[in-house]
Amino acid sequence: MFLVKLTNFEPLLDATSYLAQISNYADVKFTPLEFYLIAPYPSPRFVATLQLSQKCFTNYSVDHEHTSKVDLESFHDAILDGGSFASMTIHLLEKPNQMILRFQTPSSEIPPLHHELTFSPPQLADNNIGGQLEEGKFFIVKSEALRRIIKELPIFQDDSVVCVGVTSSQIKFSIASKEIVLKAQHCRIVGFEEEVETQFQIILRPMLFFLNFTYKANKVWFYKTKNNSYSVMAVPAFGILGQYVIYFPPTAAWEEQTNSLQMKGNLAKLVKRISLSGEFSLEIGSIAGEALAGVAGEALASVAGEALFSVAQADLAGSAQADLAGSALGDLAGNGQFPEDVSAAALPLKETS
Repeated sequence: MFLVKLTNFEPLLDATSYLAQISNYADVKFTPLEFYLIAPYPSPRFVATLQLSQKCFTNYSVDHEHTSKVDLESFHDAILDGGSFASMTIHLLEKPNQMILRFQTPSSEIPPLHHELTFSPPQLADNNIGGQLEEGKFFIVKSEALRRIIKELPIFQDDSVVCVGVTSSQIKFSIASKEIVLKAQHCRIVGFEEEVETQFQIILRPMLFFLNFTYKANKVWFYKTKNNSYSVMAVPAFGILGQYVIYFPPTAAWEEQTNSLQMKGNLAKLVKRISLSGEFSLEIGSIAGEALAGVAGEALASVAGEALFSVAQADLAGSAQADLAGSALGDLAGNGQFPEDVSAAALPLKETS
């Protein structure tokens, strides 16, 4: 069974106009619970969507999933042409691959208006996008603050990926040449309990598209998907019945950078554990070796690993262990081969042991 009817055309009229800024086509997806309009942007790649609850529709009975590609301009013009009518009903004809929009009024004196849209196979092989959201961990940024970030970060084609580092106390938006830090008055952070950064990757170009995104609500929500692969931006739309959601898939370079940052965080925790507990085991040594090799390379990892292993063999405790571990990390940083922030995080531990 397929029956989709609506009397409020604004969501579809707005979305077909908005998404046409980044794509000529969109995938129209009907599921038993929700309606989606999905538009991919090719480079740098992201996927923008409108998601509407079935409650946005006067009638919504869909017993199986259906996805097809439609021309956004044709879809928009058809809805605009039927704007004076009271309702629009969507019909799907599998043969000859058409979506029929039927506009009607209660008056029998006004004949219905029909628009036929040709559809084709969907653009995206997997229209499930990034999977379920990690709803227990997110942050919210005021739209006015995000507009300032979009305008002030000098983002160009070769530097288009914005890295977003989140801790329990702040959010940092950065590119190679500049960073902007938001404190609590401009944002809300939920579920990030540690000071070790969690990394997000987003795109903020085309500028006009993302500026328009910030005007759709007073606040913008940021999530990761449960498989930790996609970064997600979302704003509520049309009351509580819909939302615009943008998905940012990871790039190979981004995955490498994220893995490096995670290993740096693990290494800082490792040094702290050594300095506070006075313990060094084979298990800790194995973790240290993996972390060091990942961010410093095999040769430098060997140097630091030997220093840490000598700590274990000498059975030194407390501050002495932190001295040697911090010294090893400091040497790596001094050679310009190891991130200084890891060494800086380790060295103050000498005073706490």
